[in-house]
Amino acid sequence: MEARPRGIFLYDLVLPRVESINWLVVGTGLLLRCFFLVRGGNMLLLAGLEGLAIVYFLKAFEPSKADMLAGHAFDSSTLTPSVSEGVFSVLARQVLAFGSAAIFIGIAFKLQFWEGAVIMLPIGIGMLLLAIAWQSSTGSLARQTVLIVGLGLFAWSIPTDGLALQLFRDDPILTKKLLFQQRHPHDQAATEDVKQLIGTWHKRKH
Repeated sequence: MEARPRGIFLYDLVLPRVESINWLVVGTGLLLRCFFLVRGGNMLLLAGLEGLAIVYFLKAFEPSKADMLAGHAFDSSTLTPSVSEGVFSVLARQVLAFGSAAIFIGIAFKLQFWEGAVIMLPIGIGMLLLAIAWQSSTGSLARQTVLIVGLGLFAWSIPTDGLALQLFRDDPILTKKLLFQQRHPHDQAATEDVKQLIGTWHKRKH
């Protein structure tokens, strides 16, 4: 009986299931947070996004199955092309994984109105566009890659004003102060005021 390559259990069984669970958590959190303004939805949404970011970060280090099994089928006549193809495949997978993780973190930052979103989202989108170009050239373009970059572009394109009006539409005072704080990020008093109001908003949403 042929031994199963080491490390495949994590990437073939564990991570796909964890990823599916986190997508479900993100969907549930998005529904509760953005449409029903339920306090727990925010925690679910952030937990799901962070979980997806971790999953994709780990995928960047997935061992190449072809490399692990290379010793069983060595052919010196095809060594150079296979090595070259393997290097590009690994790089493309890492770019895809790191880009996806950056997008999920950027979306979480955007929902929290943190400044890091304007850095993480463009970086992640750019990396995924490179991955899409590579996948298209090899005929292996995955719909999930397109979905993730689409989510990143959508989150990046949403104006901060519109996001605040949607997420805190039941509290015009908080919305007004949040918009002011976004336009004056170095105003420490405004930042503390917004933190206090958001904390109060969450506490009353049972």
